[in-house]
Amino acid sequence: MSEDIRRRLAGLKEEIGIEDEDIKEVIALAIELANKYIDIEKVRERLGIKEDRSLLLRIIDVPGECGFIIVGNRVKPVIGIERATTYVELTKDVFWAIVSKKLSLYDAWLYDLVKIRGEYSLRDAQILIPLFELLYDYLFGGEGQ
Repeated sequence: MSEDIRRRLAGLKEEIGIEDEDIKEVIALAIELANKYIDIEKVRERLGIKEDRSLLLRIIDVPGECGFIIVGNRVKPVIGIERATTYVELTKDVFWAIVSKKLSLYDAWLYDLVKIRGEYSLRDAQILIPLFELLYDYLFGGEGQ
């Protein structure tokens, strides 16, 4: 394991301290931005995903339902009854570390900080990368504001 990865993972072991309500607001913002600026069908096409797939991202340590589901070309908030072909589950700290580019989605998976399950799940999870990049640009880069 590289020294850089070790430092980033060590930082995640200490709680970032982001509040549940803040994460819920970021999830709501992600849904709004994705539906407005990302053509999910084009992302799927670029990744070579031809079949009809869905992806559910859930923040597991926030009370209630916190996350979203990507179905077709739409992103919707989860309400707890959804079924998806791919599931991505992570804590709010790991979610925030990915959004803030302190950790990549791949590294989070590689070091078992995120659970990704379902047939072709690693391929499908790549659909999230443009969304995380858009969130980062909006929250930290000044774009879209």
